[in-house]
Amino acid sequence: MEESESLNSSKQTSSKKPLQIIGWAIVLGLIIALGFWGYILTTRVDKNTIAVVGGKNITQTDLNDAVYGIDFGGKGSSNVTDKQKHQFIDVMVENEIYNNAAKRLGITVTDAEVEAQAKKDISGYDSYTDKQKNMVLANTRINLLKPKVTTAVISVEEGEYVELRYDKYWTGGPDQASKTAELKASIQPIADNLFAKLKAGTMTFAQATKEVDTNKTIDIAGNPSTLGPQGGFFDKDVRIYQDPEFPENVKKMKVGEVKLFNISLIDLSDRKDGAFVIAKVTKREDNEANSVSEWIEKETKNLNVGVYYENAK
Repeated sequence: MEESESLNSSKQTSSKKPLQIIGWAIVLGLIIALGFWGYILTTRVDKNTIAVVGGKNITQTDLNDAVYGIDFGGKGSSNVTDKQKHQFIDVMVENEIYNNAAKRLGITVTDAEVEAQAKKDISGYDSYTDKQKNMVLANTRINLLKPKVTTAVISVEEGEYVELRYDKYWTGGPDQASKTAELKASIQPIADNLFAKLKAGTMTFAQATKEVDTNKTIDIAGNPSTLGPQGGFFDKDVRIYQDPEFPENVKKMKVGEVKLFNISLIDLSDRKDGAFVIAKVTKREDNEANSVSEWIEKETKNLNVGVYYENAK
């Protein structure tokens, strides 16, 4: 009897398994279907939308207003070329990326600041209609926000430098290599001496630059002063020449550290050197990106930016 009941129970259990599998298959199918149509509904845009930034639509009306806002004339985007429309759209997308970042970071400008700047920039502001004033204020606000956001999100690397060039013989001729080597050897002691003083703090970079500018041994095309001061300030965007290794070497330096480099003036395989550079990193802050272009690219992905040029009329 017990064996019969056990057998019946086993049959009932096994008969339920196909039903459970079918049930789960139906549920899974519904989930996939709902997900698919949800994706279609959330990604499809109407013909009036020319861009989407962080869920916010930029519309044909916005494009018309942007074109009208140039000089408050014309009939809208029909008066501009497709290339110009694309440029307007790109600017509006970038502005919205900055607006999103400002909200996220809590960066603001007051209405009083915006209006004061608008009146300063536009002499006839007070004679504008309310619509025109609102458009001007919106543009002024984003222009005030942008530098603040940039300061908050872009990494900072700043420093001072002085350079001692010995490249004047890189103009051709059979003896350019030997002459360059001779000039380099004569300048090396000067570079070492300046480096020692700058490292010890007994000389400023401004003083070192002045000494280089007036030194007769450092003979750049006959007169170093014709090329302007041979030193100054640098940051991560304004590098010294195009030496591919110099930016990476600077990144390895600590704040306050002074180092002497032998760098290439241009990135060519036959020019391995051309100047001694003494550099000091004075400030470094790591933020969201190393450059504005890198940050815009990241935010474009983070905000799921979609641009639909084909919808612009």
